Amino acid sequence: MKKIVAFLMLLALVGLAYIFYQYQQIAAEADIQVEADIQLLEKSYRDQTSKALTGLHEGEKYVQTQLASQHINDEQKFVRVYHSLFIKNGVRNCLQSHLTYQQKQPNVQKQIWLKPDQYCL
Repeated sequence: MKKIVAFLMLLALVGLAYIFYQYQQIAAEADIQVEADIQLLEKSYRDQTSKALTGLHEGEKYVQTQLASQHINDEQKFVRVYHSLFIKNGVRNCLQSHLTYQQKQPNVQKQIWLKPDQYCL
C-alpha cells in the first residue's frame, strides 16, 4: 500500500512539474509576442506611418509603449491593448492601440488618443 501511495505522490509531482514547464513555455511565447508588438508599433511611430500621427498629433515625439491590458472581445478575438506615450511642446499625449491576432499575426484594430486626465503609462 505504501508503494502505491508513494508512486501516486511521485506521479502527482511529475504532473505538477510538467504543468509548470508548460506554463513557462506559454509565458515565454507571450513575452516574445508582446516585444514584437511593441517593436511593430514603435516602427510605425518612428517612420511616421501610423494613421494616428496626423493632424493635431503630427510631429509628436515618441517616448515609449507598454502593454496595458489583454482580453477577449465580443467577436471572440484575443486583444492586447497598448499605451504609447508621446510628447509635443512639453505636453504629454497617450495613444491607446488595440491589436488583434489572426494566425498569431498582429493587426492594429484601432488607435485612440486618450484624454489628458486618463491614465497612461
